[in-house]
Amino acid sequence: MSAALRYRPTPISLDANGPHSRTFHDTRQHLPGRAPLEASDYAGFERHALFHDLYLSADGRAIEAVGPPLVNLAGEILPVTLTVPADEGRGLRHRMRHYDRLTVHRFALPRALHGHDSLDVHVTFAHGQREERALRRVALAPVTLQVTTLQKDNPLEWIVDWLDWLGLLGVERVLLYDNGSRNADALFAALSRSADARPSLVFIDWPYAYGPVRSYYNQFAQATQNNHAHRCLGRAEWTGHFDVDEFPLIASRPPVANALRRRVDAAGGRTGLLRLDSFWVPDVRDAASDVRPTVRDFDHREREARGRAHKYLVRGRALRMANTHNARLRPGWTWRTPSVTAWPAAGAGPASGISTTVSGAEASATRATPPSTPTTSPATPAAATRCCQSRGEARRHCRPTSATGCCRCDACGITSRVGPPRTCASSATS
Repeated sequence: MSAALRYRPTPISLDANGPHSRTFHDTRQHLPGRAPLEASDYAGFERHALFHDLYLSADGRAIEAVGPPLVNLAGEILPVTLTVPADEGRGLRHRMRHYDRLTVHRFALPRALHGHDSLDVHVTFAHGQREERALRRVALAPVTLQVTTLQKDNPLEWIVDWLDWLGLLGVERVLLYDNGSRNADALFAALSRSADARPSLVFIDWPYAYGPVRSYYNQFAQATQNNHAHRCLGRAEWTGHFDVDEFPLIASRPPVANALRRRVDAAGGRTGLLRLDSFWVPDVRDAASDVRPTVRDFDHREREARGRAHKYLVRGRALRMANTHNARLRPGWTWRTPSVTAWPAAGAGPASGISTTVSGAEASATRATPPSTPTTSPATPAAATRCCQSRGEARRHCRPTSATGCCRCDACGITSRVGPPRTCASSATS
């Protein structure tokens, strides 16, 4: 692995003590009932940021900025004038695009300034605020496959396990956006000492307010991160969007090595997006432990795909706008869902999707892993006992094999008498 790179954005915000601030983009919750938000929800809301980052675009032809929707601020700050002293101080043509929970600003550079590695700029807003910034292009080598994620305060070992898995699948680079972790400096230092087998790492400081937990419509940090990864750091043919508790699975006979890379290499010429379904990875340990769990504690997943919370890989030149669970493509491009079937018994081929850890009925921050991979140990007799003969809720891991009331577990291969067939769920895990 090459040395890790740390990227610090160039933000522009309103004066926190000034007269201007953003109001809610939408006053509803996204939860059932959609009750109105309250004043307390402003605590996690991005009220003053105009640009999360101002940067030289990946194509070298413009200066761009990504930021939250302007909402009520549009009438206060527009028009925006950006000048480049190297261009005799003339204002650049400004174009805005409004997408789901973000605004993209693009200032077209004159041909003479295309491809410059650094530029000084002056930005002036209609309400009188003036900012000066020095912009420098990020020199990333082109790759075929990279992955981007937004994370905060996850333990180092969880991130390392995730990077190891991505490296095994053939991912060449990871864009890790840090949403204000308390240990950000220590985390970057530790990841900079990673092993050669892992993908190269770009660590991006992204410390912006995530948004009210109860209102998806007002969560801007991940929306800007998803698109910044392509517009500023998009030197990749394909980019995957996954969280650090999501482990991609691509249908591939052993060996697993480079399976994801082979899958994107085989995508058709007009395929712009590969969309993956998701699977829960339940906690089937005997009892709670004071020891922090790792990916190795989650070696079974539900057989049935969830049919929701999809994630994806998108081809850079096909992308129009990236979102958390899907993307909008340019005209003429198509998307595909790799074959997702129930995970078969031992000896059959695997499925495609992402595995997400779950503890009980709620998603957990703990790690997930696909079964039958180099990172998973074979099932032991103890594991078989836990799966087939423990508390009643574990019976959902088994399926009836005959009218005698026995269940055969596809995870461990053991047939156990755990009750009549009607108590056994038809969706087995592996």
